[in-house]
Amino acid sequence: MPGAVPPKEVVELELVNQRLTELTQGLQMTEQQLEHSSLALSVLKELANTTDNQEILVPVGNGVFFTVNQSSIRDIKVAVGAGVVVDKSNADALAFVRKQFDELQSYYSQLITSYELTVQKANQLQEQIESGYKNK
Repeated sequence: MPGAVPPKEVVELELVNQRLTELTQGLQMTEQQLEHSSLALSVLKELANTTDNQEILVPVGNGVFFTVNQSSIRDIKVAVGAGVVVDKSNADALAFVRKQFDELQSYYSQLITSYELTVQKANQLQEQIESGYKNK
């Protein structure tokens, strides 16, 4: 019937689907941030296990590395927010990145839970809509 007002469940399902799209984007962004943090952790751990004048490979991405002599590394530059970069020792940088990684993992878990609950809601609404059409 043209011009008919959609049932409340249809409108709600559209909103839930929009929320699922937002959650999916959030999950993808968080996964990328976790990958970057994991890479930073592995480089900082490798750096901590080197000796003076030892060369290490620093990943740039896609299997590309550059070589750095460990003795040339004094401090690690760490972006702490709002465009502010500070010098940290390797141990402090490692602790900072590990804390960020842990926080990201916690946030990712929360997003997964929200996503699963939202999928359940979408399925319930879909069932309500389908049963409403069957009963007509």
